Amino acid sequence: MFPFGAVKVLGLLPDLLLFAKWLKGRDVGSIVITRALDGFVGLKEWLTDIRQTNPDPDEKIRELMASVGEAARVMHATGWAHFSFEPQHIFIGPEQAGKYPIRLIDLERARRPYRSKIFVTEDLSRLLRKSDRFLSREQKLQFLLDYFQTESFSPKQWQWVNEVEKRGSLKSTVVDA
Repeated sequence: MFPFGAVKVLGLLPDLLLFAKWLKGRDVGSIVITRALDGFVGLKEWLTDIRQTNPDPDEKIRELMASVGEAARVMHATGWAHFSFEPQHIFIGPEQAGKYPIRLIDLERARRPYRSKIFVTEDLSRLLRKSDRFLSREQKLQFLLDYFQTESFSPKQWQWVNEVEKRGSLKSTVVDA
């Protein structure tokens, strides 16, 4: 059985064509083959393109990152963490009324951690750290607000944001608009 069933049902994974798992001695292996993501583009490519072609990209970036935040929140609500949640593993579909369908790939490191704080911190701080050339600090903070579904951080969330800041995840080479 495909181990990410709950995440698949929520529409976050490409269509599965084949999943096989085997055990040979002490070695465990698996293979996943999915349908091509026609019409989807990688997050890095999307962000690069929108910055180059749009004189004021902030609103589009906010809409997109709200969709990415929702996908992350939904994945985490199933108890799964990606543990390699990086821009190259996130694919964006065509806009639909201000929202974007999201597909996640390369879940070979995914697992169900014991504590939710671990996977939220690991996944989100990795995504933000790997997005330093694409997202401004302001956009990263807005992404976190969207992830937490709030207009302002609670004291506990600020404590978490400060922890993520210590990891260098809020640094950016993009100038805030």
